[in-house]
Amino acid sequence: MAIRGRPRLGARIVDTLDGPEQSKQRLRVALETLSGERTIEQATKELRIGESRFHDIRRRALEAALVALAPGPVGRPPCRPPPTSADEVAELRARVKTLEAELLVTELRADVLAAATGPSAPIAEARPAAPLKKKLTSRVPGREAKRRPSQKRPSQKRRQRR
Repeated sequence: MAIRGRPRLGARIVDTLDGPEQSKQRLRVALETLSGERTIEQATKELRIGESRFHDIRRRALEAALVALAPGPVGRPPCRPPPTSADEVAELRARVKTLEAELLVTELRADVLAAATGPSAPIAEARPAAPLKKKLTSRVPGREAKRRPSQKRPSQKRRQRR
């Protein structure tokens, strides 16, 4: 029976990772010994190291994997804590003073401009803009665009009913 889905890479999946070739080779060989594809003797010959060194490398790789797979904190990371150092607080207070001064200058300029030009209608009382009408365009150049009966404006529909 044929296996469906992606081909199984096994220890060859290490070749798709980023990292130094020597480290990838060591990890691949360690995984092959764990899966039974290779004996410890074959692994030590390929890596040109002793058996005790190989066991140490394999143990460290498994410990690193265990640490990497440990569950992390649940949810969003906490917000940035408020500045606690005196330098940061002083810097932020100076920034607030600068911004407040700029706001005062802007408000005074607006008052002077209003006094010079006289009273004007507030923006809220200004006449609302006319609603935009959908422009009809023909798909064929030179032809006049026409509305279909279902596309008539509501005002036209009311007129037809009366």
